[in-house]
Amino acid sequence: MRAQQNHPITHGTVVVSGAASGIGRALAQRLSRHGAAVAFTDVDEAGLKETERSLTGRSLGRVLDVRDAEGQVAWAQEVRETLPGPITA
Repeated sequence: MRAQQNHPITHGTVVVSGAASGIGRALAQRLSRHGAAVAFTDVDEAGLKETERSLTGRSLGRVLDVRDAEGQVAWAQEVRETLPGPITA
């Protein structure tokens, strides 16, 4: 499937949790191939590094437990400051 250059995802940032393996990693990879900047998290640091190596575009990965409310707020701010907006998905 080719990237759709006029699709909002190709001009923004997407956020994926659970991206160290499985569906989360596959989603991050696919969105990256389609031109989205990808912000991704998981509790598995080794898996996140593998995901990061597999992405083709701009990305930002962090070890983060989705149950950590303060960590989520800090992560959202870091994503806004680091990757191009808007957050599209």
